[in-house]
Amino acid sequence: MRSALLLPALFAVPAVLGAQTRPHLSVFTSTGADVRQAQVGAQLGFETGALGARLGIGTDAAAPPGEPVRLAADADATVRLGALGPALADARFFAGLGLRELDAGRVSASSSLGAGYTYRLLGPVGVEGELRYRVPFSQADPAGVEVRVGLSVGLARSAPRAAALVRVVEPVAVRAPRAPAAAVAARAISRGENFLGVPYRWGGNTPQEGFDCSGFLVYLFREQGIELPRVSRDQARAGEPLPLSVDALRPGDLMFFARDGKTIDHVAMYVGDRRILHSSSSGRGVRYDDLDTRRGQYYLNHFVAARRVVPDGALPRLDGLRAR
Repeated sequence: MRSALLLPALFAVPAVLGAQTRPHLSVFTSTGADVRQAQVGAQLGFETGALGARLGIGTDAAAPPGEPVRLAADADATVRLGALGPALADARFFAGLGLRELDAGRVSASSSLGAGYTYRLLGPVGVEGELRYRVPFSQADPAGVEVRVGLSVGLARSAPRAAALVRVVEPVAVRAPRAPAAAVAARAISRGENFLGVPYRWGGNTPQEGFDCSGFLVYLFREQGIELPRVSRDQARAGEPLPLSVDALRPGDLMFFARDGKTIDHVAMYVGDRRILHSSSSGRGVRYDDLDTRRGQYYLNHFVAARRVVPDGALPRLDGLRAR
């Protein structure tokens, strides 16, 4: 009978193969519905944009003496609700199929609907909770609500290693007058202000799903015709190196930070007046920080590199032009 627990994998495979963007692993404990006692388990999921799929397997946390340990499995399709507002970026709705072992080795198949939310603790790590309403296919088995709580970890793959130099997006057909670097930086900063309060999301690339630090800057500079590498460590090799001094920076320059003093793990855009604009996990999303505050002192203490990615007179104006 336990071999039947592999059947949900067939449901998940098509979605998983097409959703390789953001893998994540969760461990959980659950109770309710037809669960005789608390169960523990793990689930592996993949998301691309707002859509995803996941496969979870669980077992009794501690079977009574002399009784067999029961297994359970679920395959779900998920939809993130970030399109409804930034506050819902980590909320999701899901529907799925499940198999559970009952007493005497009998297997119960069911469909289920539910919703969940993940509270981000630090970077890719979060605490999640879910409510699921399970409806067995057999009328002899009871329907009911199942509650899950657990810990999730994002397993996003590193972006392909990009070239060290900034790639300027060339306009097609007509060329417009070149824009000064100050104007390009001002447009990027002004655009970034539109996203203040968008929540931090590790691996996030858009306002709808949330931004991580490097994804936020990729999004802003791409709109200005500059293609940055996706990962902050690669961004720290882009453009022109600058002295390690705030006084040497101008608006639009990038500042890089390392908690251990060596390995870059955060990037922000300098906006002038000793302030930075960035998507921060500790700050819960896109925000300004003043480098003269106590919080800003942390960044100064971990400031390890600076780069200029908007060279003077190097960018075409993009008004009415299409990038290729």
